[in-house]
Amino acid sequence: MRRTPPPAFAAALLAVALLAWTGLGRARADRKDHAPLRAAAQAFLDALSAPHKALAQLPFDDPGRLDWHFIPRERKGLALGAMDDAEKTAAQALLRAGLSAQGYLKANGVMTLETILQDGVRASGGDVSFRDPGHYYFTLFGDPRGDAPFLVRVEGHHLALNFTSVPEAGTSPTPLFFGANPACVRSGPRAGFRLLAVEEDSARALARSLGAAQKSKAWLAEVAPPEVLFGPGKVADPSAFPGIAYGDLDEVQQKSLLRLVGEFIGALDPEMARNEQLRLAKAGVAEIHFAWAGGLEPGQGHYWRASGPTFVLEFDDTRDGANHSHALWRDPQNEFAAQWLAAHKKEEAKASDPAATGK
Repeated sequence: MRRTPPPAFAAALLAVALLAWTGLGRARADRKDHAPLRAAAQAFLDALSAPHKALAQLPFDDPGRLDWHFIPRERKGLALGAMDDAEKTAAQALLRAGLSAQGYLKANGVMTLETILQDGVRASGGDVSFRDPGHYYFTLFGDPRGDAPFLVRVEGHHLALNFTSVPEAGTSPTPLFFGANPACVRSGPRAGFRLLAVEEDSARALARSLGAAQKSKAWLAEVAPPEVLFGPGKVADPSAFPGIAYGDLDEVQQKSLLRLVGEFIGALDPEMARNEQLRLAKAGVAEIHFAWAGGLEPGQGHYWRASGPTFVLEFDDTRDGANHSHALWRDPQNEFAAQWLAAHKKEEAKASDPAATGK
């Protein structure tokens, strides 16, 4: 078994490895609140009609800002299907501002699968309004034109993207969710399409590579849970069963685990991704864990989780004959930029207090 390197050295190695494996080594680190996202949010609002702007923009302190989900339901915001062509163009530019090319294709892939589901409902004579690719909502909480925090949300069935930008701090990308139903398209012109293939296949290969002693540490259960364990309304805390530690994996397995983590981070715009990589590296490579539950063969229900101080990644594929998958990224420390917002409010209070400023 390869010995775990000293924490400081390991953190440096991790940062370099993640940058290399996700192709983001040239991303800028000098911006603090992701200027492209702010500019795209401003352009999106400018493109909207007055009635549509009233739907799309809400106060930052609106209670709905923390209310996220990935199921079909009523949502605040402006639906993609209600936009005209110019508004849709601005909405797509806003989506691209938060995601890499890979992440942008993944988000639009979710919407494509909704079209496939709608076609199936139509063929069976069902209510097609329940499966509607126009029911993806764009919502801005706060005003990106000023020097204040704001949140960009893009959400609908099997898609939840939340980018909370805080001046002089950064942009938090969580919670983030991609889902695929079907996980593998069985028929039609898109037959064979697998939106979350890397997330499934790479984790299965890692789980298969574990020896008996490693498996005893990594296996959460022989039967996979029916859903991700840390979804909306749940606290993202895997401490009860974190799984096998990074240091208990051999070198090849360690690289596989980092690539798996990199697949999620790589969905982000390179600037945001690099900031998340650096946060992860600073927290320490020894804190990363991997857990598995369920079968190891394609078609068998399964679940996996990778976690560390700054992230919890989950994946499940158990429904519809193990052909319906979910991929979730939560942040136990800074979800919805909670830490940065607390510091921002503290600085605002300090600035407005004459005694604190000496005026």
